[in-house]
Amino acid sequence: MKFGLKLHSSNHLLYRDAIDAIESGAADYLELTYLPSETCYLDLLREAKIPIVLHSAHAGQGVNYSGPELGRNMRELAVLIRAADHLDARHIIVHPDRGQIENFVKVLNTVQDSRLLVENMPKAAVAGGDCVGFAREELEYVMQKCSCGFCLDFGHAFKAALSLEISFGDFCNNLLGLHPSMFHVAQGGSAVEHDEHLDLDQGEIDLSYVKNIIHALGQESFVTIEVPFRDGISNTLKNIEYMASL
Repeated sequence: MKFGLKLHSSNHLLYRDAIDAIESGAADYLELTYLPSETCYLDLLREAKIPIVLHSAHAGQGVNYSGPELGRNMRELAVLIRAADHLDARHIIVHPDRGQIENFVKVLNTVQDSRLLVENMPKAAVAGGDCVGFAREELEYVMQKCSCGFCLDFGHAFKAALSLEISFGDFCNNLLGLHPSMFHVAQGGSAVEHDEHLDLDQGEIDLSYVKNIIHALGQESFVTIEVPFRDGISNTLKNIEYMASL
């Protein structure tokens, strides 16, 4: 398992700390949520030559690839692809978010890039209403239409299973049939159906089970730890140590 730090491009003052953590072995790679309005010091990451995964901005950050603004979303995706080229990103993760899955497919089909991974969503959106891309059928539809891979988010899967009133284990086993290329891990509880991104020592997700699932695949796996920013990157590093020790 390769453990990833998560930063947004607005956290550029933490880039040096992230580089040092990766070079020292405290983490293995950086997953960067790319905000088109926040692009300072990307060359620092490029010159460090650390492994990078790029993540699209999501609906809460003003980018919703399943929304009706197809022209704008196509331009946003093109910008994301150029940033991935600049940073030599290994993967590019995209959120279906809210709207119509057909819109998402139309946007993704404007590029041909084998690095693209669609991420599963919770059913309940934080802002209200439902997301698309939480069920295997929609994810499989996207993957077939767009020739992209899959990022399995266990926190999102836990919340979707809660909404659908099925077991977390059964839901994960179903999603594993999509052959995920990488993973997201965070904690959450059953009191709410929307995403929480709690620290790994909180919540109700059985992380030992999650870790066993990943190991059973028998492949080198990128696992991004998605927990709250606290004390720079220190909280994320503590959570990486916690996950590694299970």
